[in-house]
Amino acid sequence: MTAFITLLTNESYLPGVLTLGKALKHKYQSTYKLAILVNSDSLSKESAELIESVYDDIIDVGDKLIYSSVEEVDTKLGRPELAVTYSKVLLWSLTQYDTLIYLDADTLPLANLDHLFDEHKDLLSTQVVASPDAGWPDIFNSGVLILKPSTDTFTSLVKHIETEETPSFDGADQGLLNEFFNLKTKGSNWKRLPFVYNVTPNASYQYTPAFDRFAGDIKLVHFIGSVKPWNADFLLHGNYQAQASLYDVHKLWWSTFHEHFPGEIGAKILNVKGEGYSLKFGKNKNVWDDDADTSVGGSTGGITDEPIAPVFPWEEREKRHPTRTFTPPPYGEEASEEGEQDKLHDELKKSIETLNLKTSSGSKAGSLKDKYNIDSSEDNKWDPTASLNEIAQLPSKLLSKKREEESKK
Repeated sequence: MTAFITLLTNESYLPGVLTLGKALKHKYQSTYKLAILVNSDSLSKESAELIESVYDDIIDVGDKLIYSSVEEVDTKLGRPELAVTYSKVLLWSLTQYDTLIYLDADTLPLANLDHLFDEHKDLLSTQVVASPDAGWPDIFNSGVLILKPSTDTFTSLVKHIETEETPSFDGADQGLLNEFFNLKTKGSNWKRLPFVYNVTPNASYQYTPAFDRFAGDIKLVHFIGSVKPWNADFLLHGNYQAQASLYDVHKLWWSTFHEHFPGEIGAKILNVKGEGYSLKFGKNKNVWDDDADTSVGGSTGGITDEPIAPVFPWEEREKRHPTRTFTPPPYGEEASEEGEQDKLHDELKKSIETLNLKTSSGSKAGSLKDKYNIDSSEDNKWDPTASLNEIAQLPSKLLSKKREEESKK
């Protein structure tokens, strides 16, 4: 038996799981069962009924949720609400299923994904299929996974959590699963899924030309980060809008949501708040959140008039003064009694003479003799001083010639 499956630990992600289920079952006509792991204790009666109307198999894991350290995930990711994501390990305990395709609640399919089951029917229980993460492609993003449930693999994962000093490098499920399936095995147990099956258009880095080139091939988008399409303040995040405008992916989510949950029912779904909203965590403070009176924004914060610390490597480079400088020779009153100006002139003349423009035919410079009409006879030795004097007289000669021509007219 095979199924698509997602995870809902509190009502804050209810709009996501409902839209995901509708997209899979109705918009793209999946023929596979839809399953969901839920913490039923966190759901209202109305929310539970909505989930039952979309998902075929509702698996209550309220008493089995696995938490990581809230402090650790808050320190490493600034996302304390992700502490509960260790519960994703429970997927490997669902041995009633032969193969599962797991999708995060904040993903949105843009095509039918049923073919992935056939393409990975030979997957081993010790392996996982996932797309590379845009932020570090040598690890996989855990928002889309193809896996084979196994009691042995589940037991090993739990043991990894309990015995490893640092079971997850980011404190959440992605670091945990990469440590277990990828880093511990030097990548041998991670089978790569093309990036088009887990595109993160609101990531801090986006390769825009490639995004435009392959936009028509995208099979699924993943709204990573703390701001989700269904958040009330979503449209206030200008930076997110600017990046999402590459493909208007947020509009695709809203279109799917309003198609299946219009009017009053949609408004109720968007206004639910899960248990995560009641948790009190200190706000991460940024250097630009300065409330001092010296800031441009006054008491509301803003850009301070204090110097900003270097951010880029080249801003911290050592300031070096030039070691080779040109000092103009002294002229007029600054010239020394010993005739420094004449001395410099003589040295310049000697240097120019060493260029040996009076070359004989057959030398390297000789090939330029005919091109530039250079006379190599001894009677025509070049005198730098005389040449400079000739050049200095050119303007007056040209002016005299012009006046002479005008007088003849």
